[in-house]
Amino acid sequence: MSFDSRILKVRAAVSLSQVVLGAILLLSGVVLYFAPHAPGSGDIQLLGLEKRTWETIHDYSGFLMGGLVTLHVYLNFRPLKVFVKRLFGRS
Repeated sequence: MSFDSRILKVRAAVSLSQVVLGAILLLSGVVLYFAPHAPGSGDIQLLGLEKRTWETIHDYSGFLMGGLVTLHVYLNFRPLKVFVKRLFGRS
């Protein structure tokens, strides 16, 4: 397996992971948005999980997404640089 094909597989895995985590963040964000915000509401069951569990899932997914975004920018820095140059008209 060549170096380029390994990099492409890593890029694909990072991108797919971002899509999955984005869906998790969207779901947990919507659930938490509509959850009650009163004191002591952490024990309320929402879609089979406690509110505290939804908050934990949302927090850890957000941290993982931040790391994956950083890795994604690192792996795609050259194409990103070309895109920005074309966008702002510099050759």
